[in-house]
Amino acid sequence: MAAGSGPSTFTLAPPIAVRGGALLGLRITGGVGCNFTGDFTGDSYGMLTSSAPPAPGSATAFAFAQHGFELDVAATLDAAAPPPPPPAPTPTAKTDCMKDGWQQLTDAGGTSFKNEGDCVSYVATQGSNTAG
Repeated sequence: MAAGSGPSTFTLAPPIAVRGGALLGLRITGGVGCNFTGDFTGDSYGMLTSSAPPAPGSATAFAFAQHGFELDVAATLDAAAPPPPPPAPTPTAKTDCMKDGWQQLTDAGGTSFKNEGDCVSYVATQGSNTAG
């Protein structure tokens, strides 16, 4: 690259939503070469194709047989933490605690019960005797 030139960057608004395993990139088929060197500022697409720039989000094919160029594509992904799972339900009746039901329940603070008796005690005291 010529002195003073460098990559062009842009921010998408809104960002593209991706999930784990998603592939981002550029697919080029056919022969590719680079025969243009120099310090160029402006509409390189218009220079190469003698046409207006494509609309955002559109697919564009370059005539590689007529024009060679170099294109470097990179993306920065900001991984958002997944939302926390919903809290386990709290028991409202002693029968909720029976037949291993206590194992899927917590007290109002999200603490798991140690055993069925711990769960039943929580229900009997209307939540004042917390799990643990």
